[in-house]
Amino acid sequence: MVALPNLPFHVGFTANLNINYRKPVKADQFVMVKAEFKKGEGRKGYTTATIHDIHGNILVECTALYVSPKNPVVMVANYVKNSLGI
Repeated sequence: MVALPNLPFHVGFTANLNINYRKPVKADQFVMVKAEFKKGEGRKGYTTATIHDIHGNILVECTALYVSPKNPVVMVANYVKNSLGI
């Protein structure tokens, strides 16, 4: 979500997502997520994120590429029409 405010029209899709698990993450574990917008190039937004345990150890690292559609207004209108069966 850190990329969306930086994309045209604040709409985007995940084009690429790489996740590297460094250590096990337990279901009942407290974690901290840090996400950063790295750069934007036209309709593309590049981000990184890490998940840390309470001691600061990195559990997960990831990178992502988000792409904003060329015409999001038409895309959203079509989605609404399809959802309503129009």
